[in-house]
Amino acid sequence: MGVEIVLNPERAPDSTSWSIDTVPSLVIGHNESKGERYLFGFIAGAASLSDGRIVVADRQLPGVRMYDPAGAFVRQIGRVGEGPGEYTGVGGVFVLAGDTIAVPHLSTGRAIQVFGPGGDFVRALSPPPQWPELWEGRYGRPSIVSLFTDGTVLASGSSRDTPFGRGSGQGTAMVSEFSHRLVRIGPGGEVLADFGEHPSSRWIHYNNGPQPGFSYQAEGYLPQPLMATHETHLFLSDGDRFEVSVYDTEARLSRIIRKAHTPAVIPRTWTDTRWSELMEGIEPSSSVAWLRRLSPPDIPEHAPAIDRMLFDVLGNLWVRSNPPAQVLPPIWFVFDSAGVLQHSLRTDIDPLHIGADHFVSVLQNQYGVHAVAVHSLSKP
Repeated sequence: MGVEIVLNPERAPDSTSWSIDTVPSLVIGHNESKGERYLFGFIAGAASLSDGRIVVADRQLPGVRMYDPAGAFVRQIGRVGEGPGEYTGVGGVFVLAGDTIAVPHLSTGRAIQVFGPGGDFVRALSPPPQWPELWEGRYGRPSIVSLFTDGTVLASGSSRDTPFGRGSGQGTAMVSEFSHRLVRIGPGGEVLADFGEHPSSRWIHYNNGPQPGFSYQAEGYLPQPLMATHETHLFLSDGDRFEVSVYDTEARLSRIIRKAHTPAVIPRTWTDTRWSELMEGIEPSSSVAWLRRLSPPDIPEHAPAIDRMLFDVLGNLWVRSNPPAQVLPPIWFVFDSAGVLQHSLRTDIDPLHIGADHFVSVLQNQYGVHAVAVHSLSKP
């Protein structure tokens, strides 16, 4: 069976009818009068359940809370500790089939705590084993990076072969790419599928002679690999092209989704400004103060095609195109389960979760304090 290629036009056939309300229909937080249960430190994840309840993972507390559809506190999910149903750090929250709630630990090598729809502890998913025969000595200890909707785990082992070398001259710039090996594992730690090695991140690195250099991701103009899971399928993109590769349950490449795309030119003035802002944040006494004397690095002529992708609860793939220095808000393109482009939506709202008729996102006030916002999504 061959690989299906799905070709899509540059514009969605329905590009005007969907809209998102910029004013939230519900805000949880930013109200000290309601008490600590309605205050957040750093929201690491938020999602809505099928009945409208909302779960929020706070990395700073750490903790996970549940609220009813009107925003009233329902209960705490799990607690701080080292035992079953407990955590010492919260990395986010996943909603699996049947409104099962999974809470990954902030640190790698720690178990994922799984709770039922009501918030009661169900089980813990142990961290993946080392599997020396699989990692071949090239990868570090595997960590859990995502979950599939059936509760199996996507694990990643980062390559030990760091691309960050040490050059002979100060100020030598290079684009470096990290890679990782991806596998799907079952509840007992068994390998169900091996997706192989893929890029994990790209950085611009400045060498400093024999001394350690300086690296930064250059978000907005250096394409970053993207990843999403749905059911038991893995979706990957290099971010540079408008192309998404789909791997099936057995880790076979089954489909490639492509959309016609006109690359956006990156304004040099925009990157110069970004570089200046970065340099202003470096103290003169810092070990990388020598960077302040350098010019911005060479950059690609064109912006990455996409910078985010995630699934809504209906199984549609949302892919965001966000050229740098764009005057208008970025565009989300919505593909159905067959990879066919159906809709597009332009908005500045950056969702953590997309329901059937709403976005769940983080809202920050002027002091940088987090709250949860729900925005209504209209589909006439």
